[in-house]
Amino acid sequence: MIKRFFWLILFIPFQATGQDTDHPATSLARMQEAFRVEASKTDYKQMISLMDSMITMETAIDRKARPRLLKTYTDYAPLFGKNPEGQVVHHLYMHTRFPESRDTYGMILPCSGRVMTGVPAAPYQELLLDRGIVYPCNDLYELALFVLEDYDALVSLLEGGRGNLPHNLIAARFLRTLSKPLQPEEKMAGLDSLILEFPLTEPIPYVYLEKVRLLTEKQQYGEALLLSRQTIRQFPKSPARQSLKEHVDYLTEPSLLIVVNKQVYPYAPMQVMITRRNISGYRLEIREERGKRIPGVRTSGMAAPVYEPVTDTLTLWQAPAPGSYRLRVKKGRTKIETFFYSGTVASMFRALRNTGYVYATDLKTGKPLDKTEVRFVKDLRPSFSLDMDGFTPVDVRTGESFRLSPPTALKAVPDTFSVPLTIHPWDLSYGSPSDITTSAAIFTDRKLYRKEDTLFFKGIVTRYSNKKCEPEKGKSYTVVLRNNVSYRDTLYSADVVTNQYGSFSGFIPPGIVRVNGEHSITIAGASAQIRIEEYTRPSFSIDLQPVKQAYAFGDTIIQEGIVSNYADFPLAGVALICQIYRESVYRPYYRDRRLFPAEGQPFWTDTLHTGSNGWFRAAIPANKSSDDTPLGSVFKVCFSAVDPTGETRQQQTFLPVSDYRYTIHSRLGYKVSTVSDRILVKENGPSLAFEVKNGTGFDQEVSGTYYLSRNGINKFSGSFTGKETLQPPWSALESGQWELSWDLPGAAPHKESFWLVSVRDTLS
Repeated sequence: MIKRFFWLILFIPFQATGQDTDHPATSLARMQEAFRVEASKTDYKQMISLMDSMITMETAIDRKARPRLLKTYTDYAPLFGKNPEGQVVHHLYMHTRFPESRDTYGMILPCSGRVMTGVPAAPYQELLLDRGIVYPCNDLYELALFVLEDYDALVSLLEGGRGNLPHNLIAARFLRTLSKPLQPEEKMAGLDSLILEFPLTEPIPYVYLEKVRLLTEKQQYGEALLLSRQTIRQFPKSPARQSLKEHVDYLTEPSLLIVVNKQVYPYAPMQVMITRRNISGYRLEIREERGKRIPGVRTSGMAAPVYEPVTDTLTLWQAPAPGSYRLRVKKGRTKIETFFYSGTVASMFRALRNTGYVYATDLKTGKPLDKTEVRFVKDLRPSFSLDMDGFTPVDVRTGESFRLSPPTALKAVPDTFSVPLTIHPWDLSYGSPSDITTSAAIFTDRKLYRKEDTLFFKGIVTRYSNKKCEPEKGKSYTVVLRNNVSYRDTLYSADVVTNQYGSFSGFIPPGIVRVNGEHSITIAGASAQIRIEEYTRPSFSIDLQPVKQAYAFGDTIIQEGIVSNYADFPLAGVALICQIYRESVYRPYYRDRRLFPAEGQPFWTDTLHTGSNGWFRAAIPANKSSDDTPLGSVFKVCFSAVDPTGETRQQQTFLPVSDYRYTIHSRLGYKVSTVSDRILVKENGPSLAFEVKNGTGFDQEVSGTYYLSRNGINKFSGSFTGKETLQPPWSALESGQWELSWDLPGAAPHKESFWLVSVRDTLS
């Protein structure tokens, strides 16, 4: 019995002494020994297969091993040089695995094609050539020309009657067409010529597949879908069938997208923008927080061109009553939903020096509220009133969520349905400055990737203790890639160690991410957001120059810009549409501007054209409106352009406009520091400076006069520009409270006060 099952003992794992058997170094040593055995047999197939495995192991042990591997594998040439077959196999291997060595292992083979006649290619084709369109090659020379991509010589060889005909002739001519820098129309003509010559011969479905891709790039989606389905029916057993089916699924997949303001005004008209693809009708429904349905909208029979997105703008004549709502759009199994609030208050939260500040305005008019009620979600804390003055301090704590609502006498039915504000741990920090804290940051080389791209990341970890910030050295962290939709699923993880500077770097190999959408790369204490998308590189861009001129109502504002292609060369003769919208100056600059309703129709529109240098110049009339407040308004300037290929680009900027061209800020302090309490000490060398800026915040060099007075009597007057200020005789001025005012045409009149004291002053 023991003898019968003795062979099972060989499969029982034993703990080896020293290095673990699964360690890459152990596996590498075994592969090197196996390579020496195969080299003695001149088994070239096994030799290059083992060389691939050794590359993987060497790279796992040392990421910087590639230059050493290149030299080692170059030195293997004598092991392959015993006959022409080995020389060609080694040449092709180095050409494919080490592109940086193509100066040595280039297009010229070590022996002529006549010598390779009759040498079988079957043992090496799978290892050296990974192209589904290429059929088995008859000899090594035919395979070598495919690997080297010398398609002119390959077509000449096949048309001469040598090789796997006609299959590889179709493949060679197809690959030659793809390798040339042709325009889409020329490439399409080449594919059509090949289809007419070999209409039913494999691998012609790959030619149809490429034609489908070209039609898709030209946005001829209907023709691409029709051709894909015809090819699938005509070639049911072709290897290209799966790729064609995936393309059909791509072109016919239904999708929905909703764009709605995060907060709407109760009982006012509200807009919902629905972008649909491959859908001719849908049902829109709105439900309250408790699930009660509100009458919605049902559509059907609308035009739904293949793959092309169609945007429907639905106007609901009356937004629901104050409350929290869920909006869902559904068609069959395709559905999308979002949440919005109906309320009258728009609010913001900011944190500074461990203190939270809130700002509240009326959502419809944008006018700041004088008084609000702070109401906590789920009534975790009693509500309280708050007198508003711009950004106002508020007593909140980490982890709390609250809303700002207008004061109401009806305690039972308050309007608390504004967007909730949640206090995160990073908003406020508590504790002694001497406590040890660790902070981390992680960055990616860009924010937009394709599925086949490598994701490079870099990060840094620092430690703050005893009022000093130092790098966190030699610490191990795990970098995790997750999909934001199913955040619990870890797609990939990489272990990193910080260096002497506290930084680390690494990469996530291509092919890990298989789903488009938002993803996050995280470590403990930091994360970076990226997007996976089959994007197309933009062919041109619109760059706007900052407005440096001084302007006010009644002036003409000059906005300049340039249109350039992706290589930063200017584009001449491009038409741009410039549209100007007027917005309330009370409206705070939210990161998500959808919190406010749409701006309506533009009050000024013009069409511009770029000159020979790509520049354009828009002369914007700064006309005043009866709706403008005493503080003026904000002009939203939007530019859009379409290049000859049909690609559209947009760019926008914001220009605050008021009755005054200049804004003046005084700066009181000393020569090396500033003061925050507006108290100056004569013995410390006081200093007074003025900053003159235009509406966009750029410094202006203009001359003005300032006055220092006490008890309404002018004691001193001096001049200032945007760069220099004539200093008063500080030591000769009296101690006490002083009033500072200035006179500059185009600037608003202003007065402010400060205290001037001396260490020799006595209290009386």
